Amino acid sequence: MKDYFTIYTLLTCDYCKKACELLIEKNLPFLMVVTDKNKEFLDGLKNELNHNTVPIVVKHCADGTTHFVGGFDSLEQHLKDMETKNG
Repeated sequence: MKDYFTIYTLLTCDYCKKACELLIEKNLPFLMVVTDKNKEFLDGLKNELNHNTVPIVVKHCADGTTHFVGGFDSLEQHLKDMETKNG
């Protein structure tokens, strides 16, 4: 399996929508997990990752590792870094 992303979102979050649109634009696979109806889950995830806002972006790599990317700005930078690295 190749790399993919998971985006934890709220339906009312504009940056969540932008993150999804960015991955669609780059033709990168992702799962979107809508957390509107499970505040406890979202709060636990925020606490675990020490990240207070949404989206929360996680990258799942083909080698089985998982990496916390951050929010929208971090995702944008991560994708730029990937493009630079891959030439």
